[in-house]
Amino acid sequence: MLADVVFPVSSPPISKGMLVCSDDGMVLALLHPGDVGYDLSEAAYYRGWIVPGFVNAHCHLELSHLKDQIQTGTGLDGFVEKLMDIRQNDPDTIARAILNADAEMYDTGTVFVGDISNGTNSFQCKENSKILYHTFVERFGFHSDKADSAYHSGKQVLEKLQQLQHNHRGNLTLHAPYSVSEKLLTLVCNEISQHGGILSIHNQETSTERDLFLSGKGALTSRLEKMGIYDGNWSAPGISSLQWLHEKIPDSIRVLLVHNTFTELSDLQGWLNRDAWLCLCPGANLYIESRLPDIQLFIDEKLRLVIGTDSLASNTQLNIYEEIKLIALNFPDIPAAMLFEWACLNGAKLFEMQHLLGSFDVGKKPGLVWISDADPEGKKIFKHSKAQSI
Repeated sequence: MLADVVFPVSSPPISKGMLVCSDDGMVLALLHPGDVGYDLSEAAYYRGWIVPGFVNAHCHLELSHLKDQIQTGTGLDGFVEKLMDIRQNDPDTIARAILNADAEMYDTGTVFVGDISNGTNSFQCKENSKILYHTFVERFGFHSDKADSAYHSGKQVLEKLQQLQHNHRGNLTLHAPYSVSEKLLTLVCNEISQHGGILSIHNQETSTERDLFLSGKGALTSRLEKMGIYDGNWSAPGISSLQWLHEKIPDSIRVLLVHNTFTELSDLQGWLNRDAWLCLCPGANLYIESRLPDIQLFIDEKLRLVIGTDSLASNTQLNIYEEIKLIALNFPDIPAAMLFEWACLNGAKLFEMQHLLGSFDVGKKPGLVWISDADPEGKKIFKHSKAQSI
């Protein structure tokens, strides 16, 4: 196949590049004009770009039935309040929404998803999906005396996941610094240290998270009290939540920090030399807080970035290319090739799937995505361009 621009991702973009693949999608050759074997008469032409399949590093598939049910711009406090009110629904509606969301991701180029699950609702879909999944079984529990029960109930969900014939890969993880006790954090970290995995945790999605950890006061504290989960014996550590996590999570654990909407340079001290990855979910950030992270700061500090969609409760779609377009619209100096590196190869490396996914290296089966109506020079992300699997 031939395109105006082919993005190998592991090497510079190729103008009028040609990609040769086997019937099962394995990359056999990647050719420049003039290379031996570069034969226009045999190639299907795709006007636009061809890129490898996307990795959605953060999704909540089980919340897909909540699409369009929570208004935008409420802030995290308002979002959580509404989510608690409407989360229940009948099993058939939930199952259909999950299947539709999985299909949407596949059709728009996603080949791998890091998915948050609190229960088993998404497991049947994952068993039959064309997408590869890593399931994070998420745990909550601000009270120390509830840590054991939260841990063991999570282990039961994880055991059911591991019984699947397909897409049984996953591990326990934690929701956010403000929703877990130190005891629960220790239990989950010990589990990951013993059995492997990635600690995925929501980080600084709201400014009030900082207030809670610095002083024990603010809107997030009030929200936790209203929900009946605030531990009155807990003492604010007097440092930011991300600094607190740095102290509590062993250096040996790979950490995926999700959202990072209010993360500042001072929060990152100590993280720069660790196995830490930052996930950008711009659609959800704008949906909930009407704000984006300081992505240029993360680039300047040479942090490893990946891209996610969050859920349909907090986003209008689960299309990674739409997330890429949001970043490009708000940070126009970021090259398209860098954005595809985050969305493809970095995601594959995060989940240790770079032997198969993430780039057009010979021998890989990374999936093929056609970006139509794209810049023929391969530089700008056009707002009207679209992504689809081929």
